[in-house]
Amino acid sequence: MATRGRALSCGRNVHGRALRIGALVAVCALASCRSAPVIGEDGPPRKAMPAVVHVIPPGVYVASGDRQKPMIDGLYVATVPNDPACCWMAPQARVQFKKKRNATHIDVTVYVLPDIPLFKKKPRSIRISVGSNFVSSCCLQLGATTLSLRLPDRYRAAEGPFALQIATSSFVPAKEGLNGDTRVLGVLLRKVENY
Repeated sequence: MATRGRALSCGRNVHGRALRIGALVAVCALASCRSAPVIGEDGPPRKAMPAVVHVIPPGVYVASGDRQKPMIDGLYVATVPNDPACCWMAPQARVQFKKKRNATHIDVTVYVLPDIPLFKKKPRSIRISVGSNFVSSCCLQLGATTLSLRLPDRYRAAEGPFALQIATSSFVPAKEGLNGDTRVLGVLLRKVENY
């Protein structure tokens, strides 16, 4: 027994040493794996697969299983950081947000591109609702507009995610002679804030 104990303490157990070396090689191999960052709404970029970057507007909540989809409930995510075309919405979109505890209001900032002739001739309209409360605007100005909405009482003590229903007037870029984009689009969603 004493000899066996001494053999283990001196590292003469060849089988044990092989297992330790194999484990070390496996750990080193895993540590060298690399993946591209994904920019999320909750903090700094984190490592994830696949290597395509998906960008969502600040304040928008997207479940981790949906982050790699090109469109999430009517919101077209961008694939380029700081993309000025982030993020188009379909005319009917359902956008989720994480509500801060005790927040009573939500601000939704949208953007109407000023260089599209149709938008100069025919102003864009929008309707945003959370539960039974809604705000609508018949004539969005060109550029950025922030619309404020009081949250329903039953939402105030709870935390999100909650859904915003956003309906806007629509257009098809290809039909307007702008480019080959055949998507039916509304306006750009810039950010969602609650306070």
